[in-house]
Amino acid sequence: MPDLIVTETLIRQDEDGRYCLNDLHRASGGNSNHRPSLFLRNKQAKALIKEMGEAQICASVQKGGADGSSTYVARELVYAYAMWISPAFALKVIRTYDALVKEQLDRLNDLSHRRARAELEYLEAQADASRCGIGLRKWRDIGPAMTARIEALRLESQPSLFLN
Repeated sequence: MPDLIVTETLIRQDEDGRYCLNDLHRASGGNSNHRPSLFLRNKQAKALIKEMGEAQICASVQKGGADGSSTYVARELVYAYAMWISPAFALKVIRTYDALVKEQLDRLNDLSHRRARAELEYLEAQADASRCGIGLRKWRDIGPAMTARIEALRLESQPSLFLN
C-alpha cells in the first residue's frame, strides 16, 4: 500500500501494515490532550480493541528508535482515534484513506483491463494463425492440382500454327 499522508504528515506503517498513531497525533496538531496513550486508555478504544480480537494484533507499542516510542494500530483504530480527536480530523483521515484506496483500485482496474485486452488480442492472433494454418493445409492439398490445371490451360491457350 502506498504511503498514507494526512495534512502533509507521513503516517508510517510497521511490517504488519499497522499505522503509527504518533504520526496521526502530529498530523492532528499535536494537542497533548490527544496523545495516543490517552486514547488507548479510554473505554471506547479498549472496547473496540476487545471487539477486534487480539490486542497485540490491533495495537503495538514499539519502544526506542529515533522518534522514541511509537504506537502502531490497525486501520479501524486509526478511524476511531481520528473520531476521538474531532469530526473534522476524522473526515480528513477518512477521505485521505478513501482516496488512497480508490487510487489503488483504479490502478488495479486499469491493469486488469489492459491484461484482458492483451489476452483478447492474443486469442484473436491465435485464431488468425489457426485460420492461416487451415488455409496452408488446404493449399498443400489443392495447390499442386490448381497449379497443374493453370499450366495446362496456359499451354492450351498458346497460339500455335496449324501446320499439317
